[in-house]
Amino acid sequence: MHQPLFSETDARTRRGIRLSGMSLHGFLTRLIWLCIVPLILVASYLAIDSIRTIQSELDAEAANLAKNFATAIDQQLEARVSALKMLVASPAADDILRRKDFYQEAQAFRQGFGGHVVLADLEMRMLFNTRVPLGAALPMLPRPKGRAAAPEALQTGAPAVGDVFLGPIAEEQLVAIAVPGKREGMTSFLLLGVFETRQFQSRLDQVALPAGWSLALVDGNGATIARRAPPGMDGATAVDGSGRFVVKSALSPWSVVLEIPRGVYRAPLVTAASALAILILGAILTGVLGGMVASRRLGESMASLAKTPTPDDPPPDIAEIAVVRRVLDEAATKRANAEAGLRESEQRFRLAASAGQVWDWNIVTNEAGFPQEFWGQLGYAAADIGNPADMFESVLHPEDIPLWQQAMKDHVTRRLPYDLDYRARAKSGEYRWFHTSGQAHWDETGRATYMAGTTFDITERKRAEQTNREQLDELVRWRDLMLGREERVLQLKAEVNELLARQSQPARYATGDDK
Repeated sequence: MHQPLFSETDARTRRGIRLSGMSLHGFLTRLIWLCIVPLILVASYLAIDSIRTIQSELDAEAANLAKNFATAIDQQLEARVSALKMLVASPAADDILRRKDFYQEAQAFRQGFGGHVVLADLEMRMLFNTRVPLGAALPMLPRPKGRAAAPEALQTGAPAVGDVFLGPIAEEQLVAIAVPGKREGMTSFLLLGVFETRQFQSRLDQVALPAGWSLALVDGNGATIARRAPPGMDGATAVDGSGRFVVKSALSPWSVVLEIPRGVYRAPLVTAASALAILILGAILTGVLGGMVASRRLGESMASLAKTPTPDDPPPDIAEIAVVRRVLDEAATKRANAEAGLRESEQRFRLAASAGQVWDWNIVTNEAGFPQEFWGQLGYAAADIGNPADMFESVLHPEDIPLWQQAMKDHVTRRLPYDLDYRARAKSGEYRWFHTSGQAHWDETGRATYMAGTTFDITERKRAEQTNREQLDELVRWRDLMLGREERVLQLKAEVNELLARQSQPARYATGDDK
């Protein structure tokens, strides 16, 4: 017959403690709140950081869009300047007897680039204008209010791009590119390419512009050359300074102005903040309610241990080990689910980050360009870089160089996808992980001539993967330890039964052999 585990005096003492002290349920509730409050603070910080990241990505998208359009405009201007230089080099350009031949050459320029050509002398008199027949009476070259292309070309001896002006013959808004014609080192005439502003409007209309955004091309005086904006949008009143992005042209006094109305600019931030707030609140409520239920059940289980057992009660078994094992199994399952979620999150992150740091490579000239953000992540300043292509290969990890070379070769020759993880050496000597992807352009002969892509830092992700593997190994080690304890308990039961058998007493515990 079993003796009571507690005497009546002990029971009264426990009842006194229960009446005067804190209940287990109350203690666990306080403990849960103490654990949740730091998580709330961390979650709030991460939410704020996430919103800042969204804002930074939005700013980067807007700045890149404006920069890309400015680059496209500069390329368009550069092509026209190059064509005008070819015309200037024509032997018929300054030969009055071959003026008709040169007029025909200028007409070919108009057909190729959609603009008209004006030949003028050093006194700003038009000698011909492809907009009218050769020999027609022509006015003097107009002078825009801002930067005039012809006077600047005469003064500098180099091609110049001017501001918007009203054409005296076309009677519409035009822009001009002036190229000085030099003979024996001296400027002897001017050749101007004149273009309607609607040509640039057509180019602007081809840009994929997010809803609600405004994109404009303005000259040095701020006059609009081309603009695309939502109906009724007033940039002066609807746009804050944080929503305005200006990129200056490298070849002209023009600028590209991208504007995002404050309502459109703040919408993704407000949406993200609301979603994060709901998720954090839901997680808090779920954690608190779940913890309260769990603490109540644990308190009831602990209270049942205080009861004095009766002789008819079965001998206690070691249920704690089974509970620990079940908890470990559940933890392992949760861990596997978390790792599956991490892989899915990683895939979504790769897709969302395709507008990361943009690099490009002119395969024909072997000229490469990397954003300063990339070098900055490695600790290099602009003065440290030199030739970007050579610098990039010099910082690659020696084991990754052949992998990178093979991936690049497979892409440009076999057109396989270019998608690669590699390590790059920082200025401090450590190596950081990056992921890059890109796409080449092939000409009509099938030769790769240009390639561009994106890259972003995945060092933290690689470190997280290593941490996950270490934590999983630790979890397996604890599980093996607990399984060893269960075997030891079974061994102790067998030893107690053996001792009772020696004393001619019945066995107290059921063993695995009895089942």
